[in-house]
Amino acid sequence: MRDLNKATILGTVTREVRTNVTGKGLAVANIPVGTVQKRQNGMEITTYHTVVCFGELADIASTLSIGDRIFVQGQIQTDSYEKEGEKRYVTKVKASHLAQCSSEVS
Repeated sequence: MRDLNKATILGTVTREVRTNVTGKGLAVANIPVGTVQKRQNGMEITTYHTVVCFGELADIASTLSIGDRIFVQGQIQTDSYEKEGEKRYVTKVKASHLAQCSSEVS
């Protein structure tokens, strides 16, 4: 049996997209995305995700603004680093597909 690591997100850009270029000239973008789930009692819970894009997808991501609705597919990736002697973990979605969506009409 094969393993599957796939994430699909439909959400809203919550902060400014951060873009960089690696030493080898590859564009990289980090998109902060929020998704909202409504509970039966009317309470809303927002989950925040970091979506990472490379190359052409990073170029597309650099055109996004706060409040834009986006659709993302990709893989969940966990990275670790040390800060002040403590190991920390960051979970991101490495995008393989990215699309800006039209606003929803209620």
